Parts: sequence; structure tokens; C-alpha cells
Amino acid sequence: MPLRTSGIITAIALIGVTCAPNAQPGQFDQEAACQTLQPAATGGPLSKNPDIMVLRYFSYGNYEVAYRGKVLLLDAFYDTSRSPLAEPTGLKESDVTRADAILVGHTHLDHFADAPAIAKRTGAPVFLAPPGVGYVKSHGLPESQIHVVRGGETIKQPGFQLQTALGIHMVTPQYASKAYNDFVRKSSTLTPAQQKQFTDWLTPISQAA
Repeated sequence: MPLRTSGIITAIALIGVTCAPNAQPGQFDQEAACQTLQPAATGGPLSKNPDIMVLRYFSYGNYEVAYRGKVLLLDAFYDTSRSPLAEPTGLKESDVTRADAILVGHTHLDHFADAPAIAKRTGAPVFLAPPGVGYVKSHGLPESQIHVVRGGETIKQPGFQLQTALGIHMVTPQYASKAYNDFVRKSSTLTPAQQKQFTDWLTPISQAA
């Protein structure tokens, strides 16, 4: 039985606009939000001009959209210490103190491993495809914050609206996934403790699939 990893591509339409807006030359210079590298999700300033959207990239699949007083996180994988094969991002999960929604592109752990912790701390709803539900539940995220999307939904939230679309990230035969994981464990220079960490890292998604 092949493993199919579903992804939800989410288009964001905030109330009153559908695209990045009409700021005039010089307006960006006057906005503190445009002059700092500190994310709004970690306490950085939001734009005071309702016509300015700030988009930040945090490495891996992580982005932040800050617009009209809202902070949306696209994916949530900051604590790379969870995986011995990942590189540091320079941002920790515990740094994130604000989110109005977390949108999971697809349910591989290197895209949403930190979603439950951030959602519990901020109260943000998490929008994700069915394969990731078991993981967020197992990390204590309340049902009220879990929103399963399959593509084609229009989801209205206070101050913004989400339009989802289904995308297939990959289709991998089960034997190929096992062979890859076995190869990494045997051929890498991981210590026994790191090998266990790698196995623990893979288990939630294997069970979800």
C-alpha cells in the first residue's frame, strides 16, 4: 500500500484585500515592522499601516505573515534538536509567543513538529491534513484547536479568510520508506542515542500514515 502524504496549500485573503497592497514609496522606511528582523510572532512590532503586509522566512518551510494586526504562521518547525539530521534555524519554539493561526503545508514533522506546543501557548487554531491529527493530539492539543482540511474549504476566522487546496507532496511505497530509514540508521555516523532519537522522530508520521 503506497504512503500518500497530503499537503494543504492555503491561499490567504484578509478582509478587504486579496493581495499585497498599495504602500507608497517611503512608507516602508517609516514602519518599525519593516526595519527589524525580529518576527512579530516573537514580540516584534506589527505594521501600523493597514496597507503593509510583512512576510518573513524562517528557514525550512517556515514563514510568518503579519498583516492588519494578525500573525499567521505557515508551518512550525523551529526546534531542530528533535532531529539529529537537521540544521539549527536560529529560532526556538519557545521564542514564539504570538500566533493567530498555524497553517500546515503538509504533515511531515520537519514542517509542523512544533505546532502543538505553539498552539497550546498562543491559543492559535491549527489547520492541517488528516495524517497529522494523531501527532497533534498525542502532544495534548485540544480538539477545539484542531481543524482538519482536505482541500477546497473556505474557512473564516476573525479578521481573515482561508481558502485551501489539496496538493500531493509525495507518494512513496512502504518498502521504500523502510529501506531509506534503515539506510540512514546503519550508514550514518549517529551515536546510539541519536539513532534512537531518529527512530522516535519517524514514529509519529509512520503511525499517522
